[in-house]
Amino acid sequence: MEVCMVNQQKEIEPLLNIFQENSQQIVYPNVDYDCLQKYDENNKHFSMAIILENQEGEQQQRPIGYDCIYRYGTHRVKFEYYIDTQIWKKIALESDEEQETILKSLFNDNHDIRSLFQSFTLDQQIQIIIKRYDKHFAEIDKIKNEQEHENKISLSASIFKEENK
Repeated sequence: MEVCMVNQQKEIEPLLNIFQENSQQIVYPNVDYDCLQKYDENNKHFSMAIILENQEGEQQQRPIGYDCIYRYGTHRVKFEYYIDTQIWKKIALESDEEQETILKSLFNDNHDIRSLFQSFTLDQQIQIIIKRYDKHFAEIDKIKNEQEHENKISLSASIFKEENK
């Protein structure tokens, strides 16, 4: 039995290099350069970079997916997207069941939903992810702010009671 050894190497290719007119620059046919430009490292909400794979015996690397980071305030969610299978994978930065539920509802509910989601362009899929997570984290921040406000009111009331004793 022969086992194919795969050395997966993740590289972030600076977008400036990708888009420069350089005859030595490799252009990969299955990479969405419009999305890479739109969601580059300067995008504060969602950014992505190419994941390159270097198989043993091959000199040229090939792109297999994208490393992606979603940001909302202090919240971060890391994803990998695999080009050939069009599958998104959430990479655990912190354990959060609600985040897992959102991701499952986007990608894993059932075959029909997954097929529908995969029928969208990569940019449309990213926009759906951003909207769903924006809603999720906005609700979390709202609840957190309400709790902080209630705590301040309770603290103020207890201080006022102590001063009047």
